[in-house]
Amino acid sequence: MINAFLNPLLIALGSAAAYFLSIPIGGLHCRLTGECSAVYASIGFTPYIGLILGYVFFVTFLLIGIGNQKKFWWLMFFVGPVIAWPVYESNYEVASEFLIVIVFALLVGVVLNKAITKLAPTFMAKLR
Repeated sequence: MINAFLNPLLIALGSAAAYFLSIPIGGLHCRLTGECSAVYASIGFTPYIGLILGYVFFVTFLLIGIGNQKKFWWLMFFVGPVIAWPVYESNYEVASEFLIVIVFALLVGVVLNKAITKLAPTFMAKLR
């Protein structure tokens, strides 16, 4: 029963984590890149940048770390459009930032998966 709802539950948890941590993640992005506002308006885009980057990170991290079968299909379906948008708009700087976040989340997720598999093999066997 848990196998059927695990991946959607992880996507919902990743989305909630991205929502609640959007301001700190956006602030970190602004400190690292120096790009925080629009060109012609003095609107702060920090929460929106943090929401998108957090969504990409947390959904990728949770699906790779704890997700069960077909996690890559779920990842492609729910994170793929977020990556396709800047590529479609020919904004390769933003697309490269998303790819860096995805690679980092993949690496941390694989480490989490290996650690849980080693520390609690019966828990991971139930999820498979």
